[in-house]
Amino acid sequence: MLSVFSEDGHLAYSPFLKPIFAGGIHCVAVDRVLENRNPAAFEFLLQFARDNRLTMRPGRKARRPEDILAAAAPSGMTPAAGA
Repeated sequence: MLSVFSEDGHLAYSPFLKPIFAGGIHCVAVDRVLENRNPAAFEFLLQFARDNRLTMRPGRKARRPEDILAAAAPSGMTPAAGA
């Protein structure tokens, strides 16, 4: 699953997808790790973007510090802002 609606009605994304707001446009960042972990899902996303003529661009090479902290946190825990 790439995204699902949670019990409280909010959209919950796979850990490999991150909704972002870049340059005034709503976007979804896709972690390239997905390409190795689930090639079919990664290809589905690429094909969806092509079919719908969505703009694709390479992402950043390095992870953001807050993403590194979140990945290191115990499951279900999110580090406090500025930590």
